[in-house]
Amino acid sequence: MNRYSFFIFCVFLGLLSVSAADPGELRGKVVNADTDEPVTGCIVKSKGAFTSTDKEGRFVITPKSGADSISFRFMGYESLSLPVTADFSCVRLSPRVTQLNDVIVKAPDIYAKGDTLVFNVAKYANAKDNAIIDVIKRLPGIKVKDDGTIEYQGKPINKFYLDGNDFIGGQYGLATNNISHKDVASVEVMENHQPVKALEGIEFPEEAGINLKLKDDARSRWVGVAQVAAGAQPLLYDGSLFTMRMASKIQNMFTLKADNTGWNQANEIREHDFDDMFSSDYTESLWPEYISADIINAPLTEKRTRDNLSWLANAITAWKKNDTSMRLKLNYMGDRLDYNSGMTTDYFSSQIPQFVQNNAQRTQTHDMSAQFYSQTNKRDYFLKEKFTVAGIWDKSNSTVTGSYDLAQLVDRKSFSASNDLKLVKRNEKKLFTLISRNTFGHNPDLLTVAGDEDAVQSLGTTDFRSTTETRFGKMTRFWKYYLTAGLDLDWLRMNSSLAGLGEFDNNGIHEAFLSNLYATPQIDYERNGWRASLR
Repeated sequence: MNRYSFFIFCVFLGLLSVSAADPGELRGKVVNADTDEPVTGCIVKSKGAFTSTDKEGRFVITPKSGADSISFRFMGYESLSLPVTADFSCVRLSPRVTQLNDVIVKAPDIYAKGDTLVFNVAKYANAKDNAIIDVIKRLPGIKVKDDGTIEYQGKPINKFYLDGNDFIGGQYGLATNNISHKDVASVEVMENHQPVKALEGIEFPEEAGINLKLKDDARSRWVGVAQVAAGAQPLLYDGSLFTMRMASKIQNMFTLKADNTGWNQANEIREHDFDDMFSSDYTESLWPEYISADIINAPLTEKRTRDNLSWLANAITAWKKNDTSMRLKLNYMGDRLDYNSGMTTDYFSSQIPQFVQNNAQRTQTHDMSAQFYSQTNKRDYFLKEKFTVAGIWDKSNSTVTGSYDLAQLVDRKSFSASNDLKLVKRNEKKLFTLISRNTFGHNPDLLTVAGDEDAVQSLGTTDFRSTTETRFGKMTRFWKYYLTAGLDLDWLRMNSSLAGLGEFDNNGIHEAFLSNLYATPQIDYERNGWRASLR
């Protein structure tokens, strides 16, 4: 009897041991220790068992025999391990910050995006570059001329953008010569670029456009460059201050420069705007410079001949509302130039005296202008208007000494106002274009000569020119029919006077009127990538 009782007692103890080693099914919930919100997707693991929490943070797990703990792991939280005998009704995980390893993404040197080539500036720049123009000069297919004009595949670009904005118009030298390449992420070359949306699919330019894409840290804040340099024997200096802000609603750019090292500020402020105003051959000026005694040309580069003191000031403010963009520009250029030359002529015959001539001249120029520009650019409607007023004052003093003496003074002034208007309207079958340019100029010039005889010549001109062109087009599936007609009118009044030469003295008023009327029909055929035009 005792033996059977002892056997039953041992079996009972064994069952108790097995029951203690096998915890069975465990249920619980995992929450955020800070917010008490459920933690979804938390990994719950034990010996021989694995599961994850549902959207309410709940879990069910059945550990195998011998399991003594349950672990909880989830990205963004501290890992936790609890014994199987713990209370799992509310497991609280503490949040933690997960430090990720650095990821470096390297951009290619160049890649194509449709008809646009994108050049990675970082791949083409080097430590010696002063501005983005130094990088642009090295880009394949691009050439920068001495006057700052940018050409792509041998043709001048027809548009220059900053972050997609037509911010500075044709005066892109202000941007390319002053913006640091460190602020530019890429240079985008848009081949066969059509800047007028209403002409897309109708006119196909051969010229390209360029866009400078700024880095993120160069947007919506002021960026700029200040430079000062000086030398001695003789004293040379070069100073500049440039600042720019490209915000979403308004853009600003300011430039100040002074230099006496041969720099020509006209190349930086020059209007490189692609003139798409007229389909006919349009000549900007129909009349010559009547008093040109102070104009000097030398068969050498400007850097070797310009003994200068030059100033430049520019301010540009642009803003945009929906499809309409507006721009206000103020320019000032000052230039003082000194010219000195001389020659000595010896003759084989002693009876002919030696001839000596020394020339000295100083010119001073002040050029000021203000411009307001407005443009609406839509798929079915384009309107551009540009109003400019400008004033220029040139003054020159020159002397000739040696075998004979002569002194000369030139005083030339110019006042002008001009207005450009371009309107394009289209629908699926018709196109209408109206272009006009009206300019008014007044130029009072004076020339004084002092030598064996003193003479004074004054010449004042007043000029008004009006050019209007209109174009009608009808479009079918493969054919396009156009008729372009224009009228160019110019009136000039000249008041001249000459005194000090006795019998040659004279004065008078002269008037001239020019007119040009033209009409051009045109037929285009386009199909399967081929295009033929007859005009």
